[in-house]
Amino acid sequence: MSYDTVWHDNPADHAHDIESDSLVLIHSLNLSGLSSGTSYYFAVKSVFTDNGNSLTAVEDNCFFTTLTPGTNITISSPPNGKLPSGEIGVAYSHAMAAFGGTPAYTWWVLSGALPSGFSLGASAGVISGTPTEAGMFRFTVQVKDKAGATATEVLRIKISAEPDVCSDSLPNSEASVWQVLTQVPELLVSIPGSLISGLLT
Repeated sequence: MSYDTVWHDNPADHAHDIESDSLVLIHSLNLSGLSSGTSYYFAVKSVFTDNGNSLTAVEDNCFFTTLTPGTNITISSPPNGKLPSGEIGVAYSHAMAAFGGTPAYTWWVLSGALPSGFSLGASAGVISGTPTEAGMFRFTVQVKDKAGATATEVLRIKISAEPDVCSDSLPNSEASVWQVLTQVPELLVSIPGSLISGLLT
């Protein structure tokens, strides 16, 4: 695992590294020397070796935020504020997280606008819905704790258009007749040409 307070496109550039040789299904690493109220970006690589063959799994788009003692409150967000992408017509859900302060928290959109069809849950901080419009959307969310402390975060999300659906250039009725005739070639021998022409017009 490698981590840093600044995101690097190449995980090898992260300032800190920690390794474990334990053969486990679920990895657990203890980190020390972390600063409170700080976001850390990290990459994880897991390698399994057996009889000279190896399998490698890599996840390099991870982050976490350490808690801040006292009344400070922070929002945990993805690197560069880029939320997971969505697609028109496909249900979407992403939970925001606040750290520090005094629960409970209240969330709202401070500026900008969520994609069409989306909403932000005031108490849970979940961005959810089914998008109806493609594009890149940029907005600012704010959270307030029970004591009145607030934190803001600028976020962006890309909504893609629906996948293209291929269709026959012939109208449905004509395509159906043509499919029957081409799948059963012997029919062409017994059916008069004038009748075939009439079916397709």
